[in-house]
Amino acid sequence: MNLVNIDNIERKEFMAGIVGRVVHSDNMTVIYWEIKKGTELPTHSHHNEQLTQLTSGKFDLTVDGKTQSLKTNNIVLIPGNTEHSGFAHSDVTITDVFYPLRDDLL
Repeated sequence: MNLVNIDNIERKEFMAGIVGRVVHSDNMTVIYWEIKKGTELPTHSHHNEQLTQLTSGKFDLTVDGKTQSLKTNNIVLIPGNTEHSGFAHSDVTITDVFYPLRDDLL
């Protein structure tokens, strides 16, 4: 068994206002995000399927042109190769699970 404590994972700033802690398994990547209020996540896509869970705060997530206002414990499934973006209306924490492994983040 591999036991990982999120608090022991090094925080990495991916862009201004967005910090993440990354964990990889053989087949998946999990990122624990901290996003500052007012931060905009630019439109992007990747081949990985993505499961996004808002764990605190209020965040607008736009997937394939449709915007949803997420609240704590909402989960969104994002197919691979689908454009998505977001905006933090408050300080937020988000957990993203990617399949397959995000080898671009190794």
